[in-house]
Formats: sequence, C-alpha cells, structure tokens
Amino acid sequence: MNSGKTFDTKTKVAIAKLSNGVFSENDLVSLKSNSRACWEHLGDTVKGAYCAICDAREGAFRFSRNDKILIGYDDLRSNAKYCGKYQNIFMRFLSYTQDLYLILKVMDPTFAPKHSPTILTSIQTRVLVRQTARCRKDPKFCQSEVLLKEFHINFVTKLEEKNLLWLQDMAKGMIKYFHNPDWNDP
Repeated sequence: MNSGKTFDTKTKVAIAKLSNGVFSENDLVSLKSNSRACWEHLGDTVKGAYCAICDAREGAFRFSRNDKILIGYDDLRSNAKYCGKYQNIFMRFLSYTQDLYLILKVMDPTFAPKHSPTILTSIQTRVLVRQTARCRKDPKFCQSEVLLKEFHINFVTKLEEKNLLWLQDMAKGMIKYFHNPDWNDP
C-alpha cells in the first residue's frame, strides 16, 4: 500500500489501528449477536407503544401530553439491558469506519463521502457507557439526561439512525476498493 507515499499523522494512526485489529472478528461476531438482541427489543418497544394506545392506564401515562410520548425508568433500564453492549460496539465500529475512510482517501484522493459520521467524543462515550452499565444494574441510576437523549422508540437506535448515510457512503467506497484491481496489488 505504501508505494512511496508519505502519510499524515491521522492516516498513520489509522493504518496502525487497522493493522493491529482494533475491530476484530470477535467484535464483528459480538456486533451481530448484540444487534439482534437490541433490534428485537426495539421492535418489542415499538409494538408496546402501539399496544399502550389501547390500554387505558398505560395510554394515560404514555400519551398524557399531546406533543410527547412519556417513558419510564423501566424503558431506559430495558434499553440499557438489551442495547447497551450493542451501542458500545457500534461506537467502536464507527471509529473503525473513520479509519477506513482515511485509507480509502489514500487509495483514491477523489473519494469524498457525501455525509459525515456523528460520533460521540471519547468523554461522551465513556459517560454513556458508564451510565448505561449502572442503569442496567439498578433502575435508580436510570435518571440520566445522557440516557434520555440517546433513547427513542424506533426500530433502530438513535446512533444508527444518525449514521446511516455515512455507513452507506463507506459501503460504496469499500465496494469500489474491492472491485478496483489497481488497488488490490499484493
């Protein structure tokens, strides 16, 4: 890959991270299994929201304000339980795609995704991961603005929704990379 090119510091760091397996096969397996558990939970949450419309008591709680659907600490706790590990791995996966972007940019300087990733800072990530883990263990720790901000009722997580277009751009770049014989020299 080098072929006499010089790399900036960010690209050198990305190459080192990718060559050291920062996102390993085990991470990929974990991403798949945890995503399945999370998505099943999110599907149940959406169905539960629909069922709450017909349940007078639950509907009175959830839909007491016209502009918002109210959620409880149990919602945050079950979200933390079923989606917390997945969100942690997914954030690492997004970081991995940023490293891939730098490599693709070296291989094809014209490669320019139309969208940017929405990634939490390292401090925001640590806070989210820590608060998710605490909420998963005890509902009294679910009183968190960070958790409320990342929770919503949908079939995908808010983090996935924010990064869907970025991931599509990266997939197109990877397809181009793997189909270009000039880039795949030994």
